[in-house]
Amino acid sequence: MHIILIARLIACLLLVGITKQTMAQYKKTKKAPKDSSRYHFAIVPVLGVSPETGFTVATLGALNFKTGKDYQKSRLSNVMPFASFSFSGQIAFGTFYRVFSGNDHYLFQGRLIYNIGNAVYYGIGNDLPESNKENSTNQIVSFATRVFRRLDKNLFFGLQYQYVHLTSLERASGGLLETTQVAGYDGSVVSGMGAAVLYDDRKNILNPQRGFYAEMSGYRFNEGPIGEYEFTALQLDVRKYFQPFQGSSHTLAVQGFANFVIGDPPYNQLSTLGGPTIMRGYIRGRYREKHHLAMQAEYRFPIWRKFGMVVFGGVGDVYNKIVNFDSADLKASYGVGLRFQILPANRVNLRLDYGRGSDGSSGIYLGIGEAF
Repeated sequence: MHIILIARLIACLLLVGITKQTMAQYKKTKKAPKDSSRYHFAIVPVLGVSPETGFTVATLGALNFKTGKDYQKSRLSNVMPFASFSFSGQIAFGTFYRVFSGNDHYLFQGRLIYNIGNAVYYGIGNDLPESNKENSTNQIVSFATRVFRRLDKNLFFGLQYQYVHLTSLERASGGLLETTQVAGYDGSVVSGMGAAVLYDDRKNILNPQRGFYAEMSGYRFNEGPIGEYEFTALQLDVRKYFQPFQGSSHTLAVQGFANFVIGDPPYNQLSTLGGPTIMRGYIRGRYREKHHLAMQAEYRFPIWRKFGMVVFGGVGDVYNKIVNFDSADLKASYGVGLRFQILPANRVNLRLDYGRGSDGSSGIYLGIGEAF
C-alpha cells in the first residue's frame, strides 16, 4: 500500500507542477524569477486507506525540474522524498525519482524504500481457509532502478535492476510460517536484472479517458554475492481506455494483467492476488502462488459537479502451474466507488472504493488517482 500510495502522489504532484508552470508562464510578471518554469518544489500531506495498512498518513516532498539548455521543450523530471505512517504501526520512508535527459531520449527512474510493519500470511495456494491468517512483522529495504531509451514517440525500451532485503522481526511461535518453513520465512535477499518494453499514449496517467498502455518486463534473480535465490519473474500489463459516448466524460477502462514466477523464490516474491489496484476486495496476499492471471473493467461517470462514480468488476486467480488454469475456479471481484476532483484542470480525483470478493472478503480503499 505504501508504494502504491506514494506512486500515485508522485503522479499527482507531477501534474500539479505542470499546471503551476503553465500558469506561471501565462501570468508572467516582472517579479517572477527568470527560470520560474524550470523548477518547482512542493510539500504535500495526504491520507490513504487500505485493508492491508488501515489509515495511512504520508508527507511527500516534490522537486520538479526540466533539464537541458532548451528546457522548455523537455519533459518534467522529478525527485520525490517521502515518509508515511499507518495507524496499524507501519512506517515507510525513502525516495522516488524520474529524470529525463536533456533531449528526452533517455528516462532514468527508480526508488529506494525502507519499510517496517505488519504483514499477513495465509499460506501458499488458491484455496486457503480464513483460519490460516497469520500476522508477522517485517523490515524491508528495497531498491529498484530503470534506464529507458526512447525508440519512438510513445515507445521505450529499458534495462532494470531490483534489490529486496526482507528481515523477519516477529512471527507467531509455532505458527504457519515456522511450522512449514516456507522459503524466506526467516528473511530473504533477492537481487536481479532484466529488461522492459513500455508503450504509453495516454494523455493523463492518473485519469485516462482515451489511450493505450502496455508494459512487458522481466527479471532474472540470481544467487551470488548479493542474492540468495534464483528465479525469473515476468510481468505483462495491458490497459485500454474508451469514451463510449462522444464528447462525454464517461470512460470505460479495461485491463489484463499477468505475472509469472519461474524457479524457487522466497514466499514474499510470489504472485499475490488482491490489493488497491486489481482484484479490489481481497487483502493483498490472501492468495499467493507462482502465477497470477487477472482482468478487470471499470465504468467511470460524473454525477454532480466535481463528484463522480465508478462501478467495477474483475476475475482472476493464482496458480502453481499455468496448466492448472481452470476458468471455473476464477475468483470474482466487484464494487463501487465515489470520486471527487481535487485538480479539475487535470481531472485528478480523490477516490474512495468499496470492493468485495466472491469468497465474502471486502475492503475500503482511499487514495489519489484511479486504480488503473
